[in-house]
Amino acid sequence: MRPPHRASSSAREGGPGAGCPRSRLRVPSPSVGFTFRKSLSLPGGFRLNLGKGGVGASWGVKGFRVGTGPRGPRLSVSLPGTGLGWSTSLGGQRAASTQPDERAAPAPRAAKGEDREQAAHAVAVFEEHLAALTSLHKEASHPYDWHALEAAPAPALPADVARWEWWSHLAHGINSGEREAYEAALEYLAPFRALPQVGAGIEATAREPWFGEARFVVHGPEIVPAEALSLTPTGKLSTRKLGVKRSGEVYQDHVASAAIRVARELLALLPFQVVIVHARVQRLDTATGRDDAVTVLSAAFPREDMAGIDFDRIDPSDALERLPHAMDFSTRSGFAAVDEIGLADLLPGQGEHP
Repeated sequence: MRPPHRASSSAREGGPGAGCPRSRLRVPSPSVGFTFRKSLSLPGGFRLNLGKGGVGASWGVKGFRVGTGPRGPRLSVSLPGTGLGWSTSLGGQRAASTQPDERAAPAPRAAKGEDREQAAHAVAVFEEHLAALTSLHKEASHPYDWHALEAAPAPALPADVARWEWWSHLAHGINSGEREAYEAALEYLAPFRALPQVGAGIEATAREPWFGEARFVVHGPEIVPAEALSLTPTGKLSTRKLGVKRSGEVYQDHVASAAIRVARELLALLPFQVVIVHARVQRLDTATGRDDAVTVLSAAFPREDMAGIDFDRIDPSDALERLPHAMDFSTRSGFAAVDEIGLADLLPGQGEHP
């Protein structure tokens, strides 16, 4: 395990002089959605929306919904209790996104009227939802180049000097390995705090300048649809139970994908050489009658190993098999609680950086 080294990526857009540091934590502006005149309930919690703009459908849980309509599939996220929310196209505008036509075959065009079109849209929503749940790891923030930020010249406008000084001071502290600077970056710049699709309560810390750690509460199994939708040869909507095995596989991939995404964000933000991520779920403690968070996945992500992964093509659960991790999962019973791994598991007999 090597000490931190200079990042090779270009300076992140929005560096010195680009704006107040806290502005990086903004919630993306909500986009204008469709207004439909009628909603129809479908099996499995799906909702079909009809209006002048066409036919749309959606599925999701509170704070996380995938939908499709005349403009294509979209992911909508809201922060319950805040009135804040945002939506984004699942069409893959970012390089790491997966295009919808790569994840699912195009729904057949209606040949016998509105019923077939509605069924095709409902199936498309179902497939897009499963794809969104298991592809969180495919995107990540652009890496910071802290050496470039420290070397950036002072801005010409006096109004921008204070921002430049803040970034320059922070970059110098990170390049010097100061833990206080690392914690400041995690407090003010952590991008995963605005990613409710991976879970909630994400807490990250810098144990050492080369080692970071994060814990978060992942969504429960209910985020996976209970029923699968498909089209019959005649274009009608068919529903059936997703099945314990398939549902478990999707949920396992969702948890693994969320953990990988958190790790990628940490490695992009700071020059850690390894990060450990602990994914937890809320469960009822029958002895106390309270919901407690238990760890179901604990994995280490060395920077060298992550650099050799093609995130667009991996199966997230399979990817963890190549990394140090603790996970006890079966398709029938789901996740069991596991002990969190630590430095002692990575460096037997050592508690410090070699």
